[in-house]
Amino acid sequence: MDISEFDPLSAKDKTTKAPESTGAQTKSDEIEDSNEEHLPLIVQERRGSLPKPDPAADEGLPFNFHQFLDVLRQKQAEPIAKYVKSFLQEFCKKSWSAKEQVKIIEDFRIFISTKMGENPLFNTPQGKSTLNSREGIEKLIMNRLYTRTFSPKMPRVLRRDDHEEDLLHDKILGEKLRIWSWIEGRHLDLDNEFLESNKSFIKLASSELKKINEHRAPRDKVISVLNCSKVVWAMIRQAKMEQNADSFLPILIYVTLKAQPPFLMSNINYINRFRDADRRQGETGYYLSMLASAAAFIESVDKSSLTIDDEEYEAKLEESVKRETERRTLNEGMEEEPDLYPSSVLAASAELLVEHFKSFTTKLFEGDSNVPSPPPESPEEEAAKQASAEEYHAQQLREQEFADVLATLVEMFPTLDTEVIEDVLRERGVNIGSAIDTCLMLVE
Repeated sequence: MDISEFDPLSAKDKTTKAPESTGAQTKSDEIEDSNEEHLPLIVQERRGSLPKPDPAADEGLPFNFHQFLDVLRQKQAEPIAKYVKSFLQEFCKKSWSAKEQVKIIEDFRIFISTKMGENPLFNTPQGKSTLNSREGIEKLIMNRLYTRTFSPKMPRVLRRDDHEEDLLHDKILGEKLRIWSWIEGRHLDLDNEFLESNKSFIKLASSELKKINEHRAPRDKVISVLNCSKVVWAMIRQAKMEQNADSFLPILIYVTLKAQPPFLMSNINYINRFRDADRRQGETGYYLSMLASAAAFIESVDKSSLTIDDEEYEAKLEESVKRETERRTLNEGMEEEPDLYPSSVLAASAELLVEHFKSFTTKLFEGDSNVPSPPPESPEEEAAKQASAEEYHAQQLREQEFADVLATLVEMFPTLDTEVIEDVLRERGVNIGSAIDTCLMLVE
C-alpha cells in the first residue's frame, strides 16, 4: 500500500525544517490559507518521525472548567462576564459564514484575553495555569455557540455555503467509510497477528475517536483525537516498530474504518476553525494532520491503494456497493437532518450537564434572582436536590469510565501490576493519553 501522497510530512524539500512557532498567526492569514479547510502541513526535522510530546501544547495540562466558572461569577469578574454576554448576544443576531465566524470569534478571543490580563483576578500565577483563562473562555463561548458553528448541528436557516460544504463532505466520507468497511488489516499491509494481539488497542483507539461527537468544545474534541492517536502510537512502540508515518498512518486508517465516526470532516474543520491556534502546534497539529490524511485516503481509495487480488476486490466492492445502494434507496424521501446518535446513558448525562450549564450561565449573565419558587419546595431545596442527583449520576459515570479504562490498560500492559496502572490512572485524572505515555515509560 502506497501512502506517501497522504503523508502530511511529505514535502518536495525533505530537508526543510519545521518553522519556529510564532505563536500568534493572524486569523486572517489562516482563513486565507484554509479554502479547503485542511490543517497546515507539519514538517519535522526527520521526515516521518512521530513527534515527541510537546509540554507547551499538552491538552492534558490542568484545566478545571467549573473552577473557572466559579471565578467568573465573582464580583471582580463582572466586567468580563458582561463582555461575554454582550458578545454572545451580538453573535446570535444574524447568520455568518464559517470564515466570518472564525474572524469574529478570534477577534473577541484577543480582546477578552487582553481584558482578563488587566483584571487582577485572572492576572495571577493560579489564574494563568490552573484556571487557564484562555481555555475557559474558549470552552464557555463555543459551548454556547455550538449549534451556530458546528455545521451538523446548525439549523438549516443559519447555514451558509461553507457549512453546506461541510455537510456534503461528511456525506461523501460517510458513504466511503461504509463502502470500504470490509477492508482488513492485510489489505493495508498490516500483519494479522499484530492486529490480533492488539485487539484491545484497536478497540480503545476506535472508541476514543468516536467520542469526538460527544463534545462541544474544540479542546475536548482535540483530546479525543489525541487519545486515539496515542493508543496507536502505544501499539507501535509496544511492537517495537519504526516510529514513523509509514507505520502510524495505516493503523490510523484501519482504526478510522472500524470506528466509522459520523461527521468526521465537520469535526476536523471545527477544530481547525475554532481551536486556539497556539494550541494546534507540535504534537496536536501532527495528529490532526494525520487524521485528515486518513480521511483523504479513505475518500480516494481504489484497488491500486490496497494489497488485494482482483477477484476478492471485485467481489467485496460489489457486495458493499449493493448494500450502500439499498441503504440509500431506503432513505430516499426521508429528510436527513444530522444527528449524533449518542447512547442512552450519554444522552441522559448530556441532558443533565446542559441543564446544569444553562442554569449556571443564566445566573452568570442575568444575576442571581431572589424571587422564590412556588411552594411546596423552596429554591434552595430544589437546587440541592437537583445538584445531588446530578452529582450522583456524574459520579456513577466517572466510576464506570475509570473501571473500563483500567481494564483496557491492564490488558494493554500485562507486564505492569494492576495497582501500578491504577495509581497512574488516578494521578492522571483518567486522562487516557497521558496515562498511556506514563505506562510506556514504565515498561521501557
